[in-house]
Amino acid sequence: MLFLFKAVTKRSDPVAIFVMCGMKKFLYTHPEESIAYVIDRISGAPEDEVFLAVDASPEVFSDHINLKLLKREADNFSKKITIVSKTPHILEIAGQAGFAVSSDDINVTEVAETFVASATPADLSAKALASAEASREGGEMPIFSPEDNENELPWMRKKTAGDATELKSEEAEEEKEVEEIIKNESLKKPSRKFFSWKFIGAALGIVTVSGAGAFYFLSPKVTLNIILKKTAFNMDFKVTADTAVSAIDLKSSKIPGQLIKLNKEISDQFASTGKQEKESKAEGEITIYNESISSSAQRWVKTTRFKAKNGEIFRLKNDIIVPPATVVGGKVIAPGMITAAVVADQPGPQYNIEPTDFTMPVFEGTTKFVTFYGKSSSPMAGGALSGIPFATKEDLDGAKSALIAKFNKSADELAGTEAPEDMKVLPRARLEPTFDFSAGDPGADGKFTAKLKANYGVFAFSESDVGNLIEQYIAGKFSDTQQSGVESRTITYLNESLGANNLSLGFTVKVSQVLKGSLDEAKIKNDLAGKNEEEMKEVLRANEAIESAEFSFWPVWISVAPRDPEKIKISAQE
Repeated sequence: MLFLFKAVTKRSDPVAIFVMCGMKKFLYTHPEESIAYVIDRISGAPEDEVFLAVDASPEVFSDHINLKLLKREADNFSKKITIVSKTPHILEIAGQAGFAVSSDDINVTEVAETFVASATPADLSAKALASAEASREGGEMPIFSPEDNENELPWMRKKTAGDATELKSEEAEEEKEVEEIIKNESLKKPSRKFFSWKFIGAALGIVTVSGAGAFYFLSPKVTLNIILKKTAFNMDFKVTADTAVSAIDLKSSKIPGQLIKLNKEISDQFASTGKQEKESKAEGEITIYNESISSSAQRWVKTTRFKAKNGEIFRLKNDIIVPPATVVGGKVIAPGMITAAVVADQPGPQYNIEPTDFTMPVFEGTTKFVTFYGKSSSPMAGGALSGIPFATKEDLDGAKSALIAKFNKSADELAGTEAPEDMKVLPRARLEPTFDFSAGDPGADGKFTAKLKANYGVFAFSESDVGNLIEQYIAGKFSDTQQSGVESRTITYLNESLGANNLSLGFTVKVSQVLKGSLDEAKIKNDLAGKNEEEMKEVLRANEAIESAEFSFWPVWISVAPRDPEKIKISAQE
């Protein structure tokens, strides 16, 4: 079946004839066409493979520069082009340019007749009709490509080394000419592309976008610049933190409280003022135990030795009788015991030892070494050498007073570090402390170290509970058009005092902050939609959250707010 398609661009343009023969598309050239116009027609062809009949334009396709240019552009378009001609010279230079070629006839009788009937002399040259008429004999065209081995044309034969050198030189010159033609022909291309469907579509798109932009730009809009109202808020009220309360009680102004037990040990060095005038031995007391099953009461004489765990020797100051153990069924159920005074074997401060265990050297190596022993519950004291410094009672009392003063000065800081992180401790919310004081012997420099362990308690509460109490007061006093400016809030606590049994703490809360206007933008937009300028002013004046406002209309000639709330823009500032 044979189809003829005719596309006319401008009245002065050559007629573009496409003939479909079988499944092949044939593109016929016109004598008046330039190579640039042919390239333009090929680029617009929808098929990837085109058979180009060129006998109507032998001058154009006899120029190997034109063919190289055509081949280069066809490759850029990814088009496979077959040159169809009965002129051997054209076929040869087309093959040299890299095209597949064909010289066989095709049956286009019906095409030629239809074409002649519809075309005018201005549309086709006589040479083009003659070429179509000469192709009346039917049959498919054999296609020659550089890969075929048979039916070689002259340009398909192998070149010699001399030919290759000459060819390179010629190709270099031709490449320059191709580039020059591209530059020149680009200026000669027909202007019909300016009115292609792509151009029309792009123009319509620009018009549509411009129209939409103009509609949006000119559509009615209102912009509001609002200054929110600020209100100073000051209030004093009494609060009770109570250990018996588990939640905030607004009516009685009570919040949960907590009593925290704390202890802290502090120490410091102090100078001693006493001087030992003579040597003295350390003295103290030990409790002597008798766990012997077979023994009865034991009598021990004065100076009987007892050895401390670290090796210091102490002796009995008096004779003693150690009671026997209580034995039931051959087992000791209670040792016999007695407390006796002892004195150090030698003078000196090294015998001023802390409480420790004692053994009896006289029984070493016997069973009595285990069943007879001693323990001290208080330090040995009084051992000294002549000229050795010691802390007098006045020195010790002064050291204790200094450590208590140091504790009281830092008690608030200590409570803050010891109490839970989210709890608040007020300065006078401390329980009366108890103290344990101890001091060591002076060193060679005459200084001794004193320690004070303070046991005390503090009453604490959560500041977030106080903040929630304040928020409840504000919510009850102000409308929802005012919101709490927490960042501007300052709180001062006054007059704190502990309640009975230290189970509650009363104090005064002094609050100062700024309340800010709270704006419901969606409601304002709905209230303003469709209203004129005076009506808009009335709406804004009635809103307690607004200090002042100004608005502007767009376009400038309108004076009524759009009915669409989304067309109303609000900018709020404090």
